[in-house]
Amino acid sequence: MVKLAVYFDTSPSDGGGFQQSLRTLRMLLGEERIRKYEVKVYVSNEQIKATLRLIEIQSTVLILEKNLLIFQRLRKEIGLITKSKLFQKLMPSNQIEKYLVAEGVDLVYFLSPNSIAEYLEKVNFIYTVWDVSHIQNHEFPEVRGNWQIEYRESKLNHILPRAHSIVVESEYTKRQLTKRYGLDSDRMYIIPPQPLIETAVSLNGTSCSFKQVKTIDIARFDRYILYPAQFWPHKNHVFLLAALKHFLANKWGSLKMVFTGGDKGDHMSYVTEKSVDLELSEEVFFLGFVSQEHILSLYKNAFALAMPSYFGPTNLPPVEAFEIGLPVLAPLRDDHKEFLGDGALYFDYTAPSSLALLFKRLISEEGLRDSLIRKGKSQLTYIRGKSEFNKLINKIDEFEHLRECWR
Repeated sequence: MVKLAVYFDTSPSDGGGFQQSLRTLRMLLGEERIRKYEVKVYVSNEQIKATLRLIEIQSTVLILEKNLLIFQRLRKEIGLITKSKLFQKLMPSNQIEKYLVAEGVDLVYFLSPNSIAEYLEKVNFIYTVWDVSHIQNHEFPEVRGNWQIEYRESKLNHILPRAHSIVVESEYTKRQLTKRYGLDSDRMYIIPPQPLIETAVSLNGTSCSFKQVKTIDIARFDRYILYPAQFWPHKNHVFLLAALKHFLANKWGSLKMVFTGGDKGDHMSYVTEKSVDLELSEEVFFLGFVSQEHILSLYKNAFALAMPSYFGPTNLPPVEAFEIGLPVLAPLRDDHKEFLGDGALYFDYTAPSSLALLFKRLISEEGLRDSLIRKGKSQLTYIRGKSEFNKLINKIDEFEHLRECWR
């Protein structure tokens, strides 16, 4: 019997990455065909273990010290150069793999991109790729600094050809991986982002209330645009500020903006300064990290969701907005249009006025908002229909027969 290890390495503060990993984990554990295998969930720290325990998912912490990872990377690089038996005698065994083998693990499913897969020499694995934005939009400091582009490319070039299967979120990403890394598309499976927000409950099972969001005057929100995103430069918060300023300067109506998400690299202070410079301090609310039970209320009470991120196209907030019934405004880009279809209205990245005009249309054009909500629901049905989760399970079943061929 195949023993499947599922590695979970995201926390609630990771936002959409955590939600997507959790959704996939639930799907996997709930799949009847998987129950014939021995499945064990591994996590990277005690905090994630405690989080999963809240929803009755048991896990084991796989602690990997930094020194061990550095040693394994050195071992891998030397091994690739020498490819000799002498090297195997001189260098200690792969401690990461040694632990997994001792646990009887045959196949590891990484629910999010993870460097541990680099060091698996014998144990087979399923790898997840969310996007290749480090190549498409490499100008941003979060991927340009600390040799991140080179590191990510080196990692993907080493990991992907050796993966038993690769999980992606869209046809677009599958095409990009096939083109850039010369991969067999038959080994790639689409599992689109799915909204966990549909459960309408928090991780501890309690229902939420809009008034619980923050100890501020909620009435000041009035009609607002929601942007739930971590504060990275590529998230493009400043574009929304410019669009809001254009809208208000033209006196097209009353509108606020609500930002949620953790600060990354002190970027929130930059966005805050921009809002002050544009004299938008009374119109823009910075809520920081917002828990799951509170974000649902923010979605339900918002006028629309804007998603100006340069990375994508499979960002989770638009999918959640489709589920809740919230209009979506997205960038006019081929990959976003392919994924979001008629479920969104599109703006020009280079023209904040184009987004401001969409705000105006949603307010002034009768029936437009309701029509967009209906189209969003239809697009969500289409997105769900693209899932190849069952094909991935078939591939795991095939692996069971392959595994019988060796000790």
